[in-house]
Amino acid sequence: MYGHLLSYLTNFGLSKALAIPTTTFLCLLSVFVFAFIVHKTLAFLFVKRIDRYLKNHRSIIAPFIARYHGVQKIFSFIPIFVLFTITPIFLDEASNPYYKSLWSVFSKVLYVYLYFKIGSLINTFIHVGERVYKTKPISNRWPISTYTQTVKIIIYGILAILAVSTIVGKSPSALLAGLGFASGITMLVFKDAIMSFAANFQISSLNIMKVGDWIEIPSEKISGTVKDISLSIITIENFDKTISTVPPVKIVNNVVKNWAGMEDSGGRRFTPTLLLDTNKVVALTPEKLEEYQSLPELEEYIRNVSKNPEKHTNLGAFRHYALNYLRADDRIHSEGFTILARLLEANNYGYLPLQIYAFTKTTDWGEYENIQDEIIEHLISIAPKFDLEIIRR
Repeated sequence: MYGHLLSYLTNFGLSKALAIPTTTFLCLLSVFVFAFIVHKTLAFLFVKRIDRYLKNHRSIIAPFIARYHGVQKIFSFIPIFVLFTITPIFLDEASNPYYKSLWSVFSKVLYVYLYFKIGSLINTFIHVGERVYKTKPISNRWPISTYTQTVKIIIYGILAILAVSTIVGKSPSALLAGLGFASGITMLVFKDAIMSFAANFQISSLNIMKVGDWIEIPSEKISGTVKDISLSIITIENFDKTISTVPPVKIVNNVVKNWAGMEDSGGRRFTPTLLLDTNKVVALTPEKLEEYQSLPELEEYIRNVSKNPEKHTNLGAFRHYALNYLRADDRIHSEGFTILARLLEANNYGYLPLQIYAFTKTTDWGEYENIQDEIIEHLISIAPKFDLEIIRR
């Protein structure tokens, strides 16, 4: 093509000094137009059909490839291969005086662009693999975003080295040997990234947390649900709907409370305390025991103390009532979990704390609070029947 176009321009009256660069430019323009037409034609004929097939495919991976334009990115290699193939033909490497210098620059640009497209394609398929993995139940316990990001960094690093070596005209090994002198600076620059990777590895391998866990970081005043674990940032949605971002190093170096164990066990502990006036504590009488017989929660207790009621107190009766009331409540775990109604040490004001210690069968925050409140409200309302006074401070 170069020879025919050059002959046409010279016959048209253009000087050879002007005809040669003009012909070279027109040939190069023709190469780009031809590559563009080939790419658009093949993409028009095949990409939409393949995407439609993938979207309707029953496999898990196929719809994700279509969603993230994997087919389009594969077809984007077509113009690169076309340019590599036909540029020497169109420019006529045998007779074009500009070919050698032009092709030296043009081929480097093509190689750098090829590396960029390879990186983009690999990134797409890593992303597809990550999304497919997230459809599996194990993804909540073992997130892989840290590792996929690390793989991406390594791949981008390799492609960057290849691109630079292509531009400067040196082999990658020679370039890496030269970079050895800058290793100290590189370590300093990427110190945070290296520490984040190490911390992320600890978080995953020791199962410190996973996406969906409710965690607390007291030193940072953070309490919420883990939304994402990446190489450099852990995203937490607090209960007030604000978002906190924490470096993985902070998780490893600070005290973190993870409530996942509570949620996995199916029980959530509550330990409210009622303050009792010790001046109201008196010995039981037969009359009081007879009055308590209307309470089914004290049936066994009354049988045990009826012989010597004066050795027991109204506080002991109330404590046993609270314990049996908890055991009878079907919203409270009665097997495999501890249930207590215990007296703690009196405070400086002479009030005696009675602590309720039990586990609800639900871990839902709203239901948990409602159950706890209803139990305490009932105990407060029944306390006067035992001639006890609940102190409200």
